[in-house]
Amino acid sequence: MPFGHQYVATPYFWILLVYVLALGLWALPIAFKTKRTGSLILLGVVLIGLSVERSASRGDFKLTVLPLGSGSSLFVDPHYQKPLLIDCGSESGSRFSVVPFLRTRGYDEPPLSLVTHGERHHVQGFGELARAMSLPDLILNPTKFNSPYYKDLVEAADVADAASIVVARGNSVAGWDVLHPASGDRLPKADDNATMLARDVHGVRVLLLSDLGEAGQVNLLESGQDLRCDIVVVSMPGVGEPL
Repeated sequence: MPFGHQYVATPYFWILLVYVLALGLWALPIAFKTKRTGSLILLGVVLIGLSVERSASRGDFKLTVLPLGSGSSLFVDPHYQKPLLIDCGSESGSRFSVVPFLRTRGYDEPPLSLVTHGERHHVQGFGELARAMSLPDLILNPTKFNSPYYKDLVEAADVADAASIVVARGNSVAGWDVLHPASGDRLPKADDNATMLARDVHGVRVLLLSDLGEAGQVNLLESGQDLRCDIVVVSMPGVGEPL
């Protein structure tokens, strides 16, 4: 496509070095046979190197907490599994942090995205993400939030024919167990109903609490679920302490 472009992930440094060596090889005034032999050797180096990198990264699990001025956004990138974007921050947070971050990872289309709850600083950024890329397939909370930003997002997903599923306590999605909220529950504040996720990563228990409010935390404790963990990722709720 004329004047088209595509985003790619940052290549390994050694691949850039091999590329420079290949350019230098073909620029030298030497016989074609020598150039061909050298190119085959460099190709072999690349194939071996990629095989080593692939083997070394097997089992990698990356969880990135994106630095936003307000709201929150997480990106989960497990090796050999589907990546997951959790919330998208505010409009400015999405424009200046989330979208550029995904571009550096080579994304031309957004990954599967989970919306923890309907507060503006968590869902408004999906509009900016849709303008920059497209609207992602969504994992939604069972709570019917009154936020106009949340309602706009759900309506946009219907118009764009983006896939959306609803998950609640007892479900699993993208390798995560959903611990909160329960289907049919509706607590007073939006952040009390935030989706909470948990999973084991190589024997390490990880909990993602979003900015679960005080009433939501009480509900979670009273649910009788095993909440023991090694790592907790939590952001500040609108009112009260994070834990």
